Amino acid sequence: MEENRVAQLEKLGMAWSHLDVAWEKELAAPREWAAEAGHLLAPVDATYQGYQAGISLKNARAATRRAATRRAATRRAAGPPGRRERAAACQGPAGSADGRGTAGRAARAAGGHRPVLVPRLTRRLRGPA
Repeated sequence: MEENRVAQLEKLGMAWSHLDVAWEKELAAPREWAAEAGHLLAPVDATYQGYQAGISLKNARAATRRAATRRAATRRAAGPPGRRERAAACQGPAGSADGRGTAGRAARAAGGHRPVLVPRLTRRLRGPA
Protein backbone atom coordinates (compact mmCIF):
# COMPACT_ATOMS: atom_id res chain seq x y z
CA MET A 1 0.00 0.00 0.00
CA GLU A 2 1.27 3.47 -0.80
CA GLU A 3 2.61 5.58 2.04
CA ASN A 4 0.12 8.40 1.51
CA ARG A 5 -2.80 5.96 1.83
CA VAL A 6 -1.31 4.50 4.99
CA ALA A 7 -0.95 8.02 6.40
CA GLN A 8 -4.57 8.80 5.53
CA LEU A 9 -5.81 5.64 7.25
CA GLU A 10 -3.70 6.29 10.33
CA LYS A 11 -5.07 9.85 10.47
CA LEU A 12 -8.56 8.33 10.62
CA GLY A 13 -7.50 6.05 13.49
CA MET A 14 -7.06 2.80 11.55
CA ALA A 15 -6.65 -0.26 13.78
CA TRP A 16 -4.03 -2.39 12.00
CA SER A 17 -4.32 -5.28 14.42
CA HIS A 18 -7.09 -6.34 16.77
CA LEU A 19 -4.36 -7.56 19.13
CA ASP A 20 -2.95 -4.04 19.38
CA VAL A 21 -6.41 -2.67 20.19
CA ALA A 22 -6.96 -5.35 22.85
CA TRP A 23 -3.51 -4.65 24.34
CA GLU A 24 -4.22 -0.93 24.59
CA LYS A 25 -7.56 -1.60 26.29
CA GLU A 26 -5.89 -4.03 28.69
CA LEU A 27 -3.14 -1.52 29.45
CA ALA A 28 -5.42 1.49 29.97
CA ALA A 29 -6.81 0.42 33.36
CA PRO A 30 -3.43 -0.24 35.03
CA ARG A 31 -2.02 2.94 33.49
CA GLU A 32 -4.82 5.06 34.95
CA TRP A 33 -4.73 3.24 38.29
CA ALA A 34 -0.97 3.88 38.52
CA ALA A 35 -1.47 7.56 37.69
CA GLU A 36 -3.87 7.81 40.59
CA ALA A 37 -2.03 5.57 43.09
CA GLY A 38 1.53 6.51 42.11
CA HIS A 39 2.70 2.89 41.66
CA LEU A 40 1.84 -0.39 39.93
CA LEU A 41 1.73 -2.59 43.00
CA ALA A 42 -2.02 -2.96 42.68
CA PRO A 43 -3.78 -5.67 44.68
CA VAL A 44 -5.57 -8.29 42.62
CA ASP A 45 -8.96 -6.78 43.41
CA ALA A 46 -7.94 -3.24 42.31
CA THR A 47 -10.26 -1.68 39.74
CA TYR A 48 -10.31 1.57 37.83
CA GLN A 49 -13.64 2.76 36.43
CA GLY A 50 -14.97 -0.78 36.35
CA TYR A 51 -11.88 -2.31 34.69
CA GLN A 52 -9.88 -4.90 36.62
CA ALA A 53 -6.46 -3.27 36.84
CA GLY A 54 -5.19 -5.72 39.48
CA ILE A 55 -6.05 -8.81 37.47
CA SER A 56 -4.47 -7.33 34.33
CA LEU A 57 -1.24 -6.73 36.21
CA LYS A 58 -1.33 -10.19 37.81
CA ASN A 59 -1.75 -11.78 34.38
CA ALA A 60 1.10 -9.71 32.92
CA ARG A 61 3.42 -10.73 35.75
CA ALA A 62 2.48 -14.39 35.37
CA ALA A 63 3.09 -14.26 31.60
CA THR A 64 6.51 -12.72 32.22
CA ARG A 65 7.40 -15.47 34.71
CA ARG A 66 6.27 -18.18 32.27
CA ALA A 67 8.35 -16.65 29.48
CA ALA A 68 11.41 -16.45 31.73
CA THR A 69 10.93 -20.09 32.76
CA ARG A 70 10.68 -21.17 29.11
CA ARG A 71 13.85 -19.22 28.22
CA ALA A 72 15.73 -20.81 31.11
CA ALA A 73 14.55 -24.29 30.12
CA THR A 74 15.66 -23.68 26.54
CA ARG A 75 19.11 -22.56 27.73
CA ARG A 76 19.41 -25.62 30.00
CA ALA A 77 18.42 -27.93 27.16
CA ALA A 78 21.02 -26.38 24.87
CA GLY A 79 23.74 -27.02 27.43
CA PRO A 80 26.78 -24.88 28.10
CA PRO A 81 27.65 -22.21 25.53
CA GLY A 82 29.41 -23.70 22.54
CA ARG A 83 28.13 -27.24 23.08
CA ARG A 84 26.10 -27.30 19.88
CA GLU A 85 29.06 -26.03 17.87
CA ARG A 86 31.35 -28.68 19.35
CA ALA A 87 28.78 -31.39 18.71
CA ALA A 88 28.35 -30.28 15.10
CA ALA A 89 32.13 -30.30 14.58
CA CYS A 90 32.35 -33.90 15.82
CA GLN A 91 29.65 -35.19 13.51
CA GLY A 92 30.81 -36.74 10.29
CA PRO A 93 28.77 -38.00 7.38
CA ALA A 94 26.05 -40.45 8.30
CA GLY A 95 27.13 -44.06 8.12
CA SER A 96 30.89 -43.49 8.35
CA ALA A 97 32.84 -46.72 8.71
CA ASP A 98 33.95 -46.30 12.32
CA GLY A 99 30.86 -44.41 13.47
CA ARG A 100 32.98 -41.52 14.69
CA GLY A 101 32.72 -39.21 11.69
CA THR A 102 35.42 -37.53 9.67
CA ALA A 103 36.10 -34.76 12.21
CA GLY A 104 37.32 -37.28 14.77
CA ARG A 105 39.58 -39.08 12.25
CA ALA A 106 41.05 -35.78 11.04
CA ALA A 107 41.77 -34.65 14.59
CA ARG A 108 43.43 -37.96 15.50
CA ALA A 109 45.49 -37.92 12.31
CA ALA A 110 46.74 -34.43 13.17
CA GLY A 111 47.82 -35.64 16.62
CA GLY A 112 44.87 -34.05 18.39
CA HIS A 113 41.95 -35.61 20.12
CA ARG A 114 38.27 -35.77 19.43
CA PRO A 115 36.23 -33.72 21.91
CA VAL A 116 33.99 -35.90 24.04
CA LEU A 117 30.62 -34.56 25.09
CA VAL A 118 29.89 -35.22 28.74
CA PRO A 119 26.20 -36.25 28.42
CA ARG A 120 27.14 -38.89 25.88
CA LEU A 121 29.86 -40.24 28.16
CA THR A 122 27.65 -40.34 31.25
CA ARG A 123 25.00 -42.32 29.42
CA ARG A 124 27.63 -44.92 28.56
CA LEU A 125 28.85 -45.10 32.16
CA ARG A 126 25.37 -45.44 33.65
CA GLY A 127 24.40 -48.19 31.28
CA PRO A 128 20.99 -48.70 29.74
CA ALA A 129 18.18 -46.69 31.25
